[in-house]
Amino acid sequence: MNLVEGLKAAFSLLSSIFIVILVCSLGWFLVYKFFLLRFKVVRELLGQLNDNSSIEKANEPKVKSRKVRRE
Repeated sequence: MNLVEGLKAAFSLLSSIFIVILVCSLGWFLVYKFFLLRFKVVRELLGQLNDNSSIEKANEPKVKSRKVRRE
C-alpha cells in the first residue's frame, strides 16, 4: 500500500464518520424540534423557558371553576 492509497483510505474513513455524525445530528435535531419541545420538562432542562412567565404562573391564584346547575 503506497501513500496515495493510504490517504484515500483515511479520507474515506473520515468522510464516512462525518456523514454518520451529520445524519444522526440531523435526526436528533428534527426529533427535538418537532416532538421534544412539546414537553415542559425538556424545555426546563435546556433552560428555554421564559423565567418571567414561570414566576408569573406560580404567583397566579388558582381559580376554581363552579358548575352551574340549571333545572
